[in-house]
Amino acid sequence: MTQDLLDASLRALAETDEAERPFLVARLRQLLLKEPAAVVRLVRHLIASIDHPALDQPLDLLVGVLDEARMSQENGSPEGPALLERLASEVATLEAEGRLPLAARLGLGQAYARADLALPPRLQFSLAEFEAASPMEAIGEPGAEFDRLLDQVREMGGGEPWHLHTTIKELMAAFPTEMRAAMVAELAARPDADLRRLALYWLLDPEPALREAAAGAWLRRARSRVIDGAELAKLTLLRKWQPADGVRALLDQTIREALQRGVQPTAPPKPWQVRRVQASIPDGVGAQSFAVAAQRGRARVVAMLLFKAGYGVKDAFVIACRNAAEQRNMMDRLVDERVGLLVDVPFLHRALGYALGEGLDQGVLPSPALVDVAEIIGSDALQPLPHDVHALLADLDPEGRSRNLTPEAATAAGKAALAALLDVALGDTWFEDTGELRAALAAAPFTAARYAAFWNHFEGRRAFWAAILVRTAMLLRTTEPADEAAWVGCAMTARALVDGEPLPGLLLIEAITHASLKAFEARSEAPPLDEAEPAAALEATGLTGEWLDGWLTAGMTAPREVAPAAWLESFVHRLTRDEHVDWQGVLMALQGRTLPVTDYLAEPTSAAAHLLALQPAERRAWVQGFLAFVDAVPKAWPQRKLSRDDRLMLACLEDATSDMPDAVARRIATWLTR
Repeated sequence: MTQDLLDASLRALAETDEAERPFLVARLRQLLLKEPAAVVRLVRHLIASIDHPALDQPLDLLVGVLDEARMSQENGSPEGPALLERLASEVATLEAEGRLPLAARLGLGQAYARADLALPPRLQFSLAEFEAASPMEAIGEPGAEFDRLLDQVREMGGGEPWHLHTTIKELMAAFPTEMRAAMVAELAARPDADLRRLALYWLLDPEPALREAAAGAWLRRARSRVIDGAELAKLTLLRKWQPADGVRALLDQTIREALQRGVQPTAPPKPWQVRRVQASIPDGVGAQSFAVAAQRGRARVVAMLLFKAGYGVKDAFVIACRNAAEQRNMMDRLVDERVGLLVDVPFLHRALGYALGEGLDQGVLPSPALVDVAEIIGSDALQPLPHDVHALLADLDPEGRSRNLTPEAATAAGKAALAALLDVALGDTWFEDTGELRAALAAAPFTAARYAAFWNHFEGRRAFWAAILVRTAMLLRTTEPADEAAWVGCAMTARALVDGEPLPGLLLIEAITHASLKAFEARSEAPPLDEAEPAAALEATGLTGEWLDGWLTAGMTAPREVAPAAWLESFVHRLTRDEHVDWQGVLMALQGRTLPVTDYLAEPTSAAAHLLALQPAERRAWVQGFLAFVDAVPKAWPQRKLSRDDRLMLACLEDATSDMPDAVARRIATWLTR
């Protein structure tokens, strides 16, 4: 089975167009994550064909799988750690048996580096091993041969400092630590502009020896008066992002000695102008993306930032754009990827400050490419900020709008937050899925036990989700137009979590609970929750499945497209008078009716067949649901802008609230599928 999967994967890669190959790798990596034996075979295949000219395709596949394993490990899922442990064991076995030659260790080291993973212990050379396997002259001492190799690496990096940094990192990944530190010290001391930029990147390297080598090079520059005001300004900024260790002490000394020699920090003569900032809602693992469109003269870029809970500034990079149209198209495409909420630069600065503060507390340095992004977004305000939930709530809501709400106001705020987030987070990314939770749910024999197991697990996740909720509230309050009820609902729920209030009754947490249980069922093929629950919950509201079908049909066939969030908001508000709505069951019913409605709207015959099959009372309920949507979401059905045919059919539906003859049902079916 594993050999078949690997063979099929490699064959598909070989037969796929180069432009489409990354999309194929994205699919295959998820499959292979769950098949460690196939990945072990992939590693053996790479070692056996390490000198083959077509090595890039299997190597790209391995990098993709390793990247998937890293994300799985960061998110608490068991598949990633299991695969990485299996590969580390395989590497140790191959090395012990003498079946891991120099070229293979270097190649596999590059794969781990590209996936941003630490190398398995037996993949990393010791200095003695490396000298025995490859004489130092093959690498090159500083001199003409070393410069020639450096020029080749520059070409591989495309001439851009960040690409050069990445290329050097990958090429040196399996080198002994002492050798990598010596090479960093050598390169960081050189006068070339691109290498001076690399010397800044290396101050944020996760490996202490490389940071120390770069910091030592900057101190020698300061003492030799070969440091300028712009570099001193950057060092002053980077010093704020450092933990209290020897590297920060070296930077303090560098800054003092540069100032003593008359160097003053200077701002860039022509700063970047930020034109647009877009953000995403934090997802269920605490990841939030920002995109920045900026311009300086004729140069245009899009800068990307990724913040992640527990890591701070997880990633950063800058994409150069050829013209305004390319920049605009790139930002527009990000809207489709849910990085589309407009925010201002001060909001971005605060969000970055929180991420820097979290990374500092967790002992995780920000992405080295933040050096480049900081130049673009303005670096004066970029310093670590307190990031605990109470500090975030104080920044978000100094007026106390989310405190001491009346029961009615709290219910309304919770429902507004539920409606605002259903389409963009809840059920999609806002759920829990860890190995520990899977084991607890698997041991629960029935629905109530699963809920109890989940809430027991969630007790240890209160602070995590409170932080996600308060950051979401910040975003909802900042974007125009601000949704006050929704952000208050998020902030109120965050307060409830950190204050230890019971989980049942918190609408957003109940939605996360339901989404988590559904994700568990989908992954494990566990017995589904009692199917009677959604029907009973819907019946308790006084609505029926046919009413829901009509309501959904009106939304799907509206002459003007409206975001699904508006549909959900109107639906939620319709039920706000009932204090005892089983929201989980109602939303399950809504979700369960969506696909069948989509199916019968595919063509006139299926729509007609559906309507004709309904009993008279069911037809009336269907019509009532349809007209309820038309009334509740007027933007979708603007009365003054409807076509003559639309107005005529709506009139027919009004008449059909008491009776819908078969002939009318057929006409309506044809109209709906026009």
